[in-house]
Amino acid sequence: MTAPMNTNLISDVGLRINEFLWQIKERNLGEAAVFFQDLKTDRTAAANAEEIFAAASVIKVPIAVEAFRQVEAGILDLDALYAVHESRKAGGSGVLRPMHSGLAVTFRDLVTLMIIVSDNTATNMVIDLVDMEAVNETAGRLGLSNTLLRRKLVGGAFYARPDYSLAIDNHITAQDMGLLLHRLVNGQGVSPASDGALLDIMAMQQVNDRIPLLLPPGTRVAHKTGESQLNRHDVGVVYGRELGPDGRPVPAYILAVLTRGLTEPPRMCWAVAEMSRDIYRLAVDA
Repeated sequence: MTAPMNTNLISDVGLRINEFLWQIKERNLGEAAVFFQDLKTDRTAAANAEEIFAAASVIKVPIAVEAFRQVEAGILDLDALYAVHESRKAGGSGVLRPMHSGLAVTFRDLVTLMIIVSDNTATNMVIDLVDMEAVNETAGRLGLSNTLLRRKLVGGAFYARPDYSLAIDNHITAQDMGLLLHRLVNGQGVSPASDGALLDIMAMQQVNDRIPLLLPPGTRVAHKTGESQLNRHDVGVVYGRELGPDGRPVPAYILAVLTRGLTEPPRMCWAVAEMSRDIYRLAVDA
């Protein structure tokens, strides 16, 4: 059965986004940008969505898109094996760093680990294989005008540099990430098959303390988080209760939340989770 449409959805979501921004300002938690898109009507609600933010691990989504593009082009093979030598291991998040040197991992597994546990070693290996400039060229072709991959992922040490600034970091906007997710949902990123495969990987995300946290148990969310000392991001596709002809949940909306200047990261994550819950109630349950 198709859920009834909330005719005031965009204005209601816009009000909730503004309430979220007011709350985090009053609590001195930091700053945020939010982008929402209803996938039934393609109408949007947003705040600060064109502001540029340090990307953290959310940059791994456009990297994954380029990886799938090169697989479809026959340049790379998902089943090809690559050795994880000590010299390739990176700091920060992930599971490959403590593994024995020389461990053989498929390209498919590198992409999967890059997304679901945000593995920095896997990410940097994927960047080496696809080429950084190719990621940026594909992002540009897809219309991501403020998305840029400048560097590999090395963990928190990068942000401790005395010369750190956004000018030397990877960056994104909430609007760009919303557009990219919209392209994936509609099979316009690489191809319907590749985009669906990437969304399936994103639905296996292991860090679920933001957008999915307070949603009904079993809700499918294909998303990617990013975090550092400075931020806690989450961008994803939230699926509703309605099932498609294939028996799988139908995507209901896109939500992208970027944050920065955090004073209490756990409280920011909770505020994001509360907003996400309320948006779900408006978009799916209303």
